[in-house]
Amino acid sequence: MSGQSSDSEEEDMSNYGLSMVSIAGPSKHDCGYCKGKNTSISFGIWAHSMTCADYQDLIDRGWRRSGKYLYKPDLEKSCCPQYTIRLDATKFNMTKNQKKVLHKFNRYVKGNCKAELPAKKPANYVQVKSLQDSIHEPEEQEVNEHKLEQIVLEPSSFTKEKFALYAKYQVSIHHDLEEDVSESGFTRFLVDSPLKTNNESDFGSFHQKYIVDGKLIALAVIDILPKCISSVYFMYDPDYSFLGLGKYSAFREICLVQEYNKKFSDLKYYYMGFYIHTCPKMNYKGKYSPSDLLDPVSYKWYPIENFKSKLDETSFVTFDPIERDYPPGWLDPKSLKEKELENVFVLIGDGRIAPIIHIVKFRTSKSFKKNILDYVIVGPPGSGKTTYCWGAYQYLTAIGRKVAIVNLDPANDNIPYPCAINIADLITLEDTMNELSLGPNGGIMFCVEYLLKNMDWLTDKLKELEDHYVLFDFPGQVELFTHHSAVKDILHGLEKIDYRLVAVNMVDAHYCTDPAKYISVLLLALKTMIQLELPHVNVLSKVDLIESYGKLRFNLQYYTDVMDLSYLLESLNEDAFGSKFKKLNEALCDLIQDFSLVGFYTLCVEDKDSMTRLQQVIDKTGGFVFGGLTEGNESIMLTAMKAGYHEDVSDVQERWMEDDYDY
Repeated sequence: MSGQSSDSEEEDMSNYGLSMVSIAGPSKHDCGYCKGKNTSISFGIWAHSMTCADYQDLIDRGWRRSGKYLYKPDLEKSCCPQYTIRLDATKFNMTKNQKKVLHKFNRYVKGNCKAELPAKKPANYVQVKSLQDSIHEPEEQEVNEHKLEQIVLEPSSFTKEKFALYAKYQVSIHHDLEEDVSESGFTRFLVDSPLKTNNESDFGSFHQKYIVDGKLIALAVIDILPKCISSVYFMYDPDYSFLGLGKYSAFREICLVQEYNKKFSDLKYYYMGFYIHTCPKMNYKGKYSPSDLLDPVSYKWYPIENFKSKLDETSFVTFDPIERDYPPGWLDPKSLKEKELENVFVLIGDGRIAPIIHIVKFRTSKSFKKNILDYVIVGPPGSGKTTYCWGAYQYLTAIGRKVAIVNLDPANDNIPYPCAINIADLITLEDTMNELSLGPNGGIMFCVEYLLKNMDWLTDKLKELEDHYVLFDFPGQVELFTHHSAVKDILHGLEKIDYRLVAVNMVDAHYCTDPAKYISVLLLALKTMIQLELPHVNVLSKVDLIESYGKLRFNLQYYTDVMDLSYLLESLNEDAFGSKFKKLNEALCDLIQDFSLVGFYTLCVEDKDSMTRLQQVIDKTGGFVFGGLTEGNESIMLTAMKAGYHEDVSDVQERWMEDDYDY
């Protein structure tokens, strides 16, 4: 289930036993193991609420959680592939060195833990203690030098004592700066969980406290799931590092699995997170036997010994040689059955949900294309068209829409976004200029005209994107969308093959600081609207930088709503050059106001709220709806964003600008 939610909605979902997630999308970040830059790649979701059974299914497909954020590493593309590792706790065999750690802790509690090694004693082959006996041995002693209070589980929660331990551990062991360690970060990382837990629940997210002599010396964060106990994090007091508490906690948790297995026969595995073959801090997990690694393609488990020799040669290993027509790690779409999707829902807004099976049926229907908007991005050079396309791609992907960008600007040779179709594959600006002895503007005009003559090339490639929201990134030459017919004819050709187009006209907000330039872009926007004959949204881009170019004469709303332009005429007439064209300026202002068509919305691409507001406007402008998705014509029709939206320009001004304007 996906979508945004309130706290009350999350609680309702948990009561119904539903998992509710929002798509966070792909991400690249620096690797914490090899220190590579942007070489660790994963896909993320935000879990508002999740059942333990669903999370079990996810970790058995390579997912892990950090707080409420769930992520799945891309093992094939990442620098240090992270393989899911599990141990069959019911068959756990302790090594000699592992036994030493356990015995050392027990001797410490008893009071006879010394620096020197104890004298060797003859091996006792008659009576061999089990892991559970050894773990609980100090608890059963009547007299110990140190009091080991019974280590019990409690639902994950925040206390000052836990945070103090966490802060001490992070600063001393991981060398975090004290000012970077916060209560909110601790809560978000190690207290918050999408798994609903209470004191009566066997499954969920828990804290396991290690208390010696009345002092909290260590804390384990674990998830208890239908088939396993998953270790999330472990921290300890650095003053007790001599006890090897990290290893001891693993024995404790393995023992806990064995004890749970007596009640739940399916619960027999211990998950230690990820195994990284080339990293000593992560490959030690393979020393707990018998362990298996998860095949990243088939999702089958294989003994770690099968992987090790292959991992010595290559970082990405799979035992599934079958070639597939879907990406590694994906479920085979053909294997999914409608019945399996009946209990999967999509949050569609206003607290309402719909079965995803109806969405799936609709997305494969012929009518789905008629409900998709495609965006025509136009505007003068430097207005931020390409930057917006890249930002819109990331934003739309994050909210669950399939997006593709088509670059139709032959001068755009530094494309930051993934380009589905590129005019450069049809004709290049450099070759055109060289062969026809044209300048840049003439070359661009020729390339666009050439595209119009070869529309079959474009429409053939677009057939592969029928279920995508397509963004068309056009050149910045103003004549192309003010009076030249080529772009208009291209757009009409797209409409003939059922593309529902919305024009998004980008204008750099700094033009508002100069009255003459502002009137010019108003005229340009008006001419573009008349020329393209499409649903149209005018946008003042880079609004966060507007005051770096100069002070506005009036408040921002004056410029977005295009209010009485006579006030700007007064300032134009003060200028000697402007006064020379007084009548022309008055005629232009009258023309703009007589049409009364132009108005602007604001945009800061780096700001999520700003992108959301603009997306709401674009969706409403194009009449975006999911209509008639359910059988029997029982409509769950809903506009993509909330109805009744309007932009409060005063909020935008308060955030990005000085608040001392009058009008």
